[in-house]
Amino acid sequence: YVGGLDIAFSTGGDECILQLGVLGQDTSGRIVLDFKGETLQFKIRIVANRDEPAELQIAKQVIDILRRYGIPLSNIAIDATGQGRAMGGTLMLQNGGGRGPIKIYNIRQGFQEVNSFEVVVKTPLDLWNTLKGFVESGNVRGIGAIAAEQFKHRMVIYDTESKRTKLESKKDFKKRMQGISPAIAHSPDQADTHCLALQAAIINFGFHEGQTKPIGDLNQGNV
Repeated sequence: YVGGLDIAFSTGGDECILQLGVLGQDTSGRIVLDFKGETLQFKIRIVANRDEPAELQIAKQVIDILRRYGIPLSNIAIDATGQGRAMGGTLMLQNGGGRGPIKIYNIRQGFQEVNSFEVVVKTPLDLWNTLKGFVESGNVRGIGAIAAEQFKHRMVIYDTESKRTKLESKKDFKKRMQGISPAIAHSPDQADTHCLALQAAIINFGFHEGQTKPIGDLNQGNV
């Protein structure tokens, strides 16, 4: 298993979601990351006015799910942008130490993109385009219905200021979808978790587009 955690700390607005996926081999020999629809999607509940801070509530629920499935914390990628950057430490403390999650830091196109010792720097468009390539090569399957709609409707636009293409902002996406499909007129958190989980598979297991192995040759101990 690998997973992606899109973090939100409030009880309203954006959702805090953990999406798991199964990385393995199909009967043709292709290596596949299968998200199993929405059966491996977990909405992390945050209760307002509780003595526990939101960060601890999230960490307890995430670690509980990971232990239930026997998944090491290091197989999870999190959105470490903004407040999410400190969440990695909270998860490690709740887990009792060990390796922490992979931290993906989203930046806007046009800014310097340099990986540091603790985060992997990606633009939102990088993440979405990477997943698109894996879907087209048949190496990613089972994307949930809500995430699929978000991938379908979020636009790639040209930014005249940076003179680059970029992904439509979450704010603009939510506003535009109010008149198109109110059911998904919220932050595209489900889609983001799929992108994060894919990054975990790429970084930890060398997963790549078009990857295949002869049947029986897959190292099951690493997947």
